[in-house]
Amino acid sequence: MTSIVSDHKASQRRFRYSLVWGGYWFLLFVIMHIPITAPISLAKGSDKVAHFVLYSLLTVLGGMRLKLNGSHNQLVRLLVCWAVVYAAYGALDEYLQQYVGRTCSFADWVADACGIVVGTVVIGLYRSRKHAKDQ
Repeated sequence: MTSIVSDHKASQRRFRYSLVWGGYWFLLFVIMHIPITAPISLAKGSDKVAHFVLYSLLTVLGGMRLKLNGSHNQLVRLLVCWAVVYAAYGALDEYLQQYVGRTCSFADWVADACGIVVGTVVIGLYRSRKHAKDQ
């Protein structure tokens, strides 16, 4: 009985994480595609920091919703696959920005990718530790 209740709570938690992750990803898309009509003066590099943080958060939120039923190697493969998905999305996101009056920047995508790598490592370490403790 305890196992059923525990599984149900874990399922509810994954569902809530999925809603937050999906909502955040949608909001990220909207924010990145709002046309900018006037030049914005930002501190040098702050745009790259924003890209890094936004994609790190996307990666961590996505990692929190993953179901862990396997070995550490399976977790790593799953996280790497999602990192590739996020990186491909980041490239598409950058490409599409040119159609809403924003710039398509390889440097922004590199910042996205760096955030994805850091987010993947953070969530991988957290989930590995949590999974080992649950075993």
